[in-house]
Amino acid sequence: MDHKDMSNEDFIQKILIEEIGEIKDKHPYLMCMLVSQGIEFLGKTLRPINKESGWTESQNAKRDFQSAIKLFPSLRKYAEIDIYQRIRCRFCEKMVTDDNMVSDDTAHSKGNSADDKDRVTVKLDDLYNDFKRACQDLLDMKGHSPEIAEILSQPFWEIEIRDGVILTPPKSTINCIYY
Repeated sequence: MDHKDMSNEDFIQKILIEEIGEIKDKHPYLMCMLVSQGIEFLGKTLRPINKESGWTESQNAKRDFQSAIKLFPSLRKYAEIDIYQRIRCRFCEKMVTDDNMVSDDTAHSKGNSADDKDRVTVKLDDLYNDFKRACQDLLDMKGHSPEIAEILSQPFWEIEIRDGVILTPPKSTINCIYY
């Protein structure tokens, strides 16, 4: 896929929904990392609605993530288990899972034994489906918010990926994001 000229809307549809959906069963760790970063990205697009800061402002990872968790109904249930710390930070910053995070068929429940008192379970299919619903909800907001429509129409990335090659912008134009 040629990623040049991909808008934020295209990125949400093609990458966050479709490509993550294609790898979720075969690569659950990658899916968790990408969904975690994707939730943060969704929160970033909500900045104009929340009147918090501009689209290009950096150093807001936690606020953007939590904003998405609060705004999108499909993600609200994750607020009580602090998936920002338990999943996003562990996967995205440390590349390891929290010792107290597991995946099984019981979604969002605490264990019953003394050893499991701090353990939380999140069903991977639920996490992906809830994230996908939030992505679709954001895309649907385009028709109701000129600010969101503007952000969704903007180019996603200044890094071009084409024919197996990554073409970076000149160093002088890079806007680094620090967490």
